[in-house]
Amino acid sequence: MKVDAAEASPSRSNSRPPPGRPRSLRLIEPPDAEALLVALTLSPATYSRNRFYEMYTSTEMQRTRRRAGQLRGVVTALVSPAAAKSAGRLSSIDVTGDGGAVIAYDVPSVGMRRTVRLRPIELSLLRYCVSRAVGERTPPALVPGEDDRARIGFALQRLSPIAAMTAPPSES
Repeated sequence: MKVDAAEASPSRSNSRPPPGRPRSLRLIEPPDAEALLVALTLSPATYSRNRFYEMYTSTEMQRTRRRAGQLRGVVTALVSPAAAKSAGRLSSIDVTGDGGAVIAYDVPSVGMRRTVRLRPIELSLLRYCVSRAVGERTPPALVPGEDDRARIGFALQRLSPIAAMTAPPSES
């Protein structure tokens, strides 16, 4: 008795993924880029590139992932102990008209001076992360306000399938 190869193997045209494998994110709308930035800055493993490969094929999502890594690098430099090789010193912070800022910091051990332009959500994230890491030793210019916490909270709510009840703080 001869068995046809098509009958012997399960159908490949089945639209359901094999058991135990996540469904493709092509079927799911990608998250809000600002909300993803917040999630990846606060908890980088939340949306890993391997598990969410399809999401990161978009150039906007790739750019968001890189920017979150850059923000984590700035935070690391600003919170590292003075004896650490990556320790940085905040040189200046100039708030821009749109609510963002331009910050400059030095890392003396490697002879680096870096200037970074931050959007309002990025400035809020930087303030929040630095204050969480160093507590009362937070430089006065990086102490977060209630509007920073609210901005981060509202961005994270956009990752939820349940709509937020209130509006985010104004960007004025």
